[in-house]
Amino acid sequence: MTDFLDPSAAADFDGDGKAEVLIESEWGIGVLKQNGANLTATVMAQNGTRLGGWNLNTANDDVALVGDFDGDGVAEVLVRSGWGIGVLKQNGANLTATVMAQNGTRLGGWNLNTTEIPTFHDQFVAAADFDGDGKAEVLIESEWGIGVLKQNGANLTATAMAKSGTRLGGWLLNTTVAH
Repeated sequence: MTDFLDPSAAADFDGDGKAEVLIESEWGIGVLKQNGANLTATVMAQNGTRLGGWNLNTANDDVALVGDFDGDGVAEVLVRSGWGIGVLKQNGANLTATVMAQNGTRLGGWNLNTTEIPTFHDQFVAAADFDGDGKAEVLIESEWGIGVLKQNGANLTATAMAKSGTRLGGWLLNTTVAH
């Protein structure tokens, strides 16, 4: 069994002001925390575990982004699968899905599509605070164009969108080119 460390998945998941590391393998997912000269697992979830409504399966789930999507000073994990997306939040020794959206759901004007043929239609590009409100938003891209998704309670909604072929100032947006 091979463990997978994603360098983009190091963040403060428990709110103590120190970064932890998200780790995944064929077994499941966990969060590692430095404790002196040791690393300890503070969260472990085996595949098949329900994390709120999200059914964990690391063979199909992809950690897309990490950021503080709800603005509480603690990082969450955006996961995607062929079913859709979820936002996982650490709560003590557990992870729970605070947001879930199935493919075909309208997130404001954005039509969610995480199916993989041959690559994911929706690409999650960055998590950053684009509007300065203290919450990370999600920059998303597809062959349709780009958008910015913002968490509002248990939902994500598009706060900005631009269709491929749109002029943004002097820039002609083109997201139809294969990556």
